[in-house]
Parts: sequence; structure tokens; C-alpha cells
Amino acid sequence: ARRIKIRQALRAMSITAKQILEQKQYLLGKYANRNEVYRKLRSFYDAEYWKNSEVQGIKLIYNLLAAAVDRYTDFMIQPPDWRVLPAGTSSDLIKAADKQEKLLYTQYDLNEISIVQAWMANLQALLGFYALEIRPNPGNSEKLIQLDVPVPEYVLPMPKSDNIWDIESCIILGDQYGGNKTNQYQPDIKAGERIVQANIIKYYDKNELVILQDGKEVQRIEHDFGFLPVVFGQNRVKPHYLEGIGDLEQASGLQQYLNELMSWNADIIEYMANPIQVIKGYTGDKLPTGPGAQWQLGKDMDASFLLWPGSPPDVERMLSTVQRAIEDLTFLGDATFGRNIPSGTSGSAVKSLLSGIQAAFLRKQVTMGTMYKKANEVIFRIIEKYWANKEFTLRGTKRGTTYIETMTGKEIAGNYRTQVIWAPGILDQSSRVDLEITKLNAKLQSRRTAMENVGIISPNDELELIR
Repeated sequence: ARRIKIRQALRAMSITAKQILEQKQYLLGKYANRNEVYRKLRSFYDAEYWKNSEVQGIKLIYNLLAAAVDRYTDFMIQPPDWRVLPAGTSSDLIKAADKQEKLLYTQYDLNEISIVQAWMANLQALLGFYALEIRPNPGNSEKLIQLDVPVPEYVLPMPKSDNIWDIESCIILGDQYGGNKTNQYQPDIKAGERIVQANIIKYYDKNELVILQDGKEVQRIEHDFGFLPVVFGQNRVKPHYLEGIGDLEQASGLQQYLNELMSWNADIIEYMANPIQVIKGYTGDKLPTGPGAQWQLGKDMDASFLLWPGSPPDVERMLSTVQRAIEDLTFLGDATFGRNIPSGTSGSAVKSLLSGIQAAFLRKQVTMGTMYKKANEVIFRIIEKYWANKEFTLRGTKRGTTYIETMTGKEIAGNYRTQVIWAPGILDQSSRVDLEITKLNAKLQSRRTAMENVGIISPNDELELIR
């Protein structure tokens, strides 16, 4: 009876469709500047900004900003390793943590986490902000969780304070396509037999999900999670702001100037190849042009080319200077693209050349790792609540070892703490290996831990072979 009274009291306090629409308008105003910056950054990446800038004389586009985003996305495409901290030191608790790790691997694998992470990495570099929507996936005995990366411009969090993690609610806008597939979070929007598009507003808070279609409520779910099932990630942190800082913002002005220089240089080359002809005293037919052409001019006639007074402007040197400035601001130097590394360059020198991108790469891993730790907690809490006494299947591969077993949500038992371990990548492979060997030799960790940290897929098998 007490639970019924509490639920009735909560329902009485539930937000209405009108209030959601009012909150949407308020948040659209709050995030108007953010979304305008995002629009401009997207136009930089797509080169639409310069394609529509004919008044500036831009004819050629050398889009280093797009190259920076693509390179960072490539570097961040490999998902990390997820470790669950045991709730204690007993063998049963260690086995329970191992089963929770298999749960994470199963859910991430079924959600194609490599592609999901590539989406997040692209938005991380381009805009500096991304969100991950985590929902139950009822009716499936293996894929219990559905992960979605919404469009950042359509993600409207309602902060409670200047603590960026203290979010009261979140509205996600979008267009929902109707069809045959339905579940509790995707109501079927029917229009005869046609697939139609409708304006959808999803309102999340810690207790319920409300879905509006064309301004009218179509579904309300009292999930009673007690937490927000949307987590947020940043690139460079921006204190007291939910949105972070992307990799392009500081370099956008230089990119525009670089395109202008490229176009001016092309104009100079075009002019030098086809200079203006100055002909004095000739009034006859058009003179022939091309290789070997001869002009038979009279005694008082003269012909010359109108050339630059001295050498043409040194645009190439300025091009090089601006390009280096962009690389400095995006941390992508020549070495990152495999340029200007003389044959025989030592490993230490290459590490020094790559130090900027390695620092940026580490920062991205730290901020995305923080997001993953929060996402892992949300996944555990949802499964613990909705599948407490229901058995489901864990099946997949964890660090090179295939597993298949069953589990129930109550086995999570309130243990939500995880660690995120990033395997060495292309840029930091040698330095990471050196660090792990140093820790091993100093007896600060075991051989198995060192092998895991450098990306050995199946340490146990390798140790057996070594013996």
C-alpha cells in the first residue's frame, strides 16, 4: 500500500506535455549559441563553408580540419578493455566480477561498439561533445541494452547546478520513422502502409520517459531508474560547461586563410602561364598562340608580356607557415601523416615528433574512459532492475577467450565500479610497451597484467607457451 501511495504521489508530480514543450523552447534558447557553433564546425568539416565563400575568392580547398577529425577518429576506433572491480577479495566475488565483465563484453559486442565508438570519436573531435543513450531492449534474451548516439544539436540537457554531471532531465529531439518494429521506447507511428516521418520529443528524467509526437503525448513509461539513462562525453574539458571544446575551433580562422592562400597561389600560377599580351601598333587579325607560333609584326610594332615587377609574391612560404600553425593547434604535425621523417631517424626522435598527438590521444582516452565508466554503471543498474530474476545468456569473446554462460540481474548485487584500459595504439605502442616492461622489472605488477596492458589478447595461453 505504501508503494502504491508513493507511485501515485510521483504520478501527480509528473511533468506534462505542455511543460515538456516549454522546457524544450527554453533549452533551445539556452543552447542556441552552442548549436550555431556546431553548425559552423560541421560546415568547416564538409567544406560547405568555403564552397559558399566565393566573395573571398576561394577556389581551392585544402581541408586540414577534416583531415584532423578523420585522423583522430581513426586513432580512436579500437574499443578499450573493460574491467570490473570485485566487491571483495573472496573467490566468489572475483568470479562475480568476471561474469559482469562478460556481461559488458556481450552487450557492447551486440551493439557493434566499434562503430558506435567511431561515431562518438568523430563527434568528440569535431564538436567536443557527444551523448550516449542507453535503453532496455525487452524481448531479447541476449541483447538486453540498446545503445544510440543522438545528434548533439538535438540533445538538450537540463543542468541543476554548475556540476556538469548533475543533470535534472534531458530532452532528445528527432524524427522517428514508423514501421512494423515496436518496443516500449519506439512507439509504432502508423500512417496506412507508408513509412512516415514524425516530429519526436523524448523527455528523460530519473523516474520516467515521456515521448511526444507532433507535440502530443503518445507514450509515458515510469521506469523509476533513479538515474538518467543518458551519459555525456567531452573532448577538451570546459569547466562548468557540459559541452567541451572540439579540436577545430581555434584553427578555423587559419583554415580559411590557408584556402585563400591556396587560391591566390593558383591565380598567380594561372596568370604566369597565360600573362596579358601587350601589342603596340597592330590592328589586324587575331595573332596565333601556342607552341611555335610566330608573329609577323611591322617596323613600328611591338609585343611584350605584362609580368610581375620582380619575383611573384612568396605565397608558398606563407602557405607553409599557416599549415604548420594549423598543425600546432590540432596537434597533428607532419610526423602524424608520415611526412618529413628522414630515413634512419631514431625511435626516441620519432617519439618526440609525435609527443603532441600522443598527449591529445591520451586526453581523448581519459575523457571517453570517464564516459564509459558512467555508461557501464547505467548498464549494470538497468539490467539489475529489469532482469533481476530473469536468466539471460552471456556469449562472446573476452580477451581472446570464448565464453558462454547464463546470469541473472541480481548477481550484479550493487557492484558498479569499473576501470577502462586502453590497449596501446599505433602512436604509443613502443612507449607503452617500455612503460609496462619497466613496471614489470621493478616488480610493481605481474607478467599477466603487463601482457594485458600491452594488448596481448590471451595472456594465459601465452604464459603456458612460455613455460
